Amino acid sequence: MPRPIAAVIGAALLVGPLLVAELSVRALIRVGRLPEAPSSSLEADVALSNAMRWGRPDIMVVGTSVIRSGLRPSVLEACIFEAIGRNVTVRTVAQPALSLQGQRIMVAGLARKGLIPNLVILGLTTSLMTGFGPRGDWFPRSELGRLWGGCPEAAGPAWLSCALGQRAALWRWRGDGARVRQALWGGRGKTAGASDRRLTASGWLSERPVRNYTLEQRVPQLLEVMPEGVPLPKANLESFVALIDELRGHGATVVAVALPYAPQLEAALVARNPEWYAERDSGFAALSDAADLPIVSVEAYGDWWETRSQNDLRHLSRRGAGPMTRQLWDRPEFRTPIVEALASVG
Repeated sequence: MPRPIAAVIGAALLVGPLLVAELSVRALIRVGRLPEAPSSSLEADVALSNAMRWGRPDIMVVGTSVIRSGLRPSVLEACIFEAIGRNVTVRTVAQPALSLQGQRIMVAGLARKGLIPNLVILGLTTSLMTGFGPRGDWFPRSELGRLWGGCPEAAGPAWLSCALGQRAALWRWRGDGARVRQALWGGRGKTAGASDRRLTASGWLSERPVRNYTLEQRVPQLLEVMPEGVPLPKANLESFVALIDELRGHGATVVAVALPYAPQLEAALVARNPEWYAERDSGFAALSDAADLPIVSVEAYGDWWETRSQNDLRHLSRRGAGPMTRQLWDRPEFRTPIVEALASVG
């Protein structure tokens, strides 16, 4: 047998299975059994997959885990129906410790799929303002983040890996054969987690209530990792403006909200630094001025609040999310732009 033919046969035997595997993974993505790429978070995969499965909502909630737990889509939908007599869909794609840069990449990726609605609720926290450090870059470093955001800062082997991911679905899913096999045998889940911590189909995270002693015990641990002040690095200010510009560039009206932490944590932060509230408010004012965007800052929870309204010191439980959503709705600066934006497209 001539050697060139042998080489062709050898190449076919080598490449053929890879081609079949690539086409198979692409087919699973096309029919909705597998996301385009893993985001390194199953909850993010499920929330983003649901967003793509059901199409553009009327309202999208963006931000971090505080707004993901604290604003309950079904309650906001009910409030809006009572106000305008029309059913709307609210969907959450907020994710934990997601940096402003990561949020911008996520928004840009969703926008390319036509999924950014005319109204976006953006959740802010002091942690988002000060920055999450390397933790906050988990999405840009993920396969999905690199697929949507590209490889602008990658070099060497990292650039090659990123470039391969832009073209090959099989490469993006390397090392995650269990997810691929699961997709082969069944559909993709619309929810994630156990009953005490359940990511719902709307993207809202239903978390269990805790008792007061649990919160008190966790205060010292959290103080160790939170800065004493509320610094606003210039890079974060610029990233915030870039995120708002990205959203507005896709025609979205942005309603920014800042939710408080548990009273036990805020009391400890102020005891450690009496200027904590002033620094927080100054930071939000700087963000607001830079982006020309009002921020609806909730100074404190209403009379509905009790310890079991919390899941932990920074996140509301399933018992607190509904009342918090209604408290927001009672604020004219939150309610009015939402009603006006919905009326303009209704």
